[in-house]
Amino acid sequence: MSRAAALLLGLGLGLALGLLGQPAAAAERVLNLATGRGESMLRVLVLEPAGPPRGALVLLAGGDGSLDLAEDGRIRALGGNQLVRTRADYVAAGWLVALPDMPLDTWRRRPYGRLGPEHAADLGLLVALLHRETRLVVLAGTSMGSLSAANAAARLVGQQRPDALVLTAGLLMAGHGGPNVEEGVPGLAGISQPVLLLHHRHDACRLSPASGPALLQPLLRAAPRVDVVLLEGGGGTGNPCEARSPHGFWGLDDQVVRTVAAWLAGL
Repeated sequence: MSRAAALLLGLGLGLALGLLGQPAAAAERVLNLATGRGESMLRVLVLEPAGPPRGALVLLAGGDGSLDLAEDGRIRALGGNQLVRTRADYVAAGWLVALPDMPLDTWRRRPYGRLGPEHAADLGLLVALLHRETRLVVLAGTSMGSLSAANAAARLVGQQRPDALVLTAGLLMAGHGGPNVEEGVPGLAGISQPVLLLHHRHDACRLSPASGPALLQPLLRAAPRVDVVLLEGGGGTGNPCEARSPHGFWGLDDQVVRTVAAWLAGL
């Protein structure tokens, strides 16, 4: 990394730490972190619980990952994504929640800019920052966001390394036009964090078959634990790969949050 890039990263971290260290006058705030790639910025919406957090939960939306996050914290895209729409529930459960937007240079390489070292480095910058606030930092990715989470976990080390992964309706065993394990996430077998694979038993999206978690579980052989949970019920209509369907756990938000929160409590 160049000296200029390192300085930008340092300034970004310093600004963010200052903001996070302020008294909790507001439950939400926006951070703009320098990525070290020219003018590229990682914009993050941070939501804080009322008391000391149980840990930090980084929520990675599906689709193209772009929240179109405004400077005032308004989410102008993907607001219906399952992880995005339940963000306040995780805060109510005691977690500091961070929702990173997709930097423009990564977004332009959609959808598989998610699998590059730059995207992992951006998330590592955020994880390292959050590790200064709490000992436990978890990446949670849904649908396409599962690629971001697994890619980061496979690549990052030290303070940038997340402590656990939650992958919901993941695409890691996709095929049918999506990335498979070998092509999708380099080093997947080297992921050494605990992993929760949460899926809907009747997910009809061709990129996230209900058989995926059972096939993926033995491939995560370095993980100390890999738990598979299949949910049923809910409803929804329309595109089977979108949020208002079993793929997006439509009608099951409370159950998803309870399941994830209970798993996190055991870390």
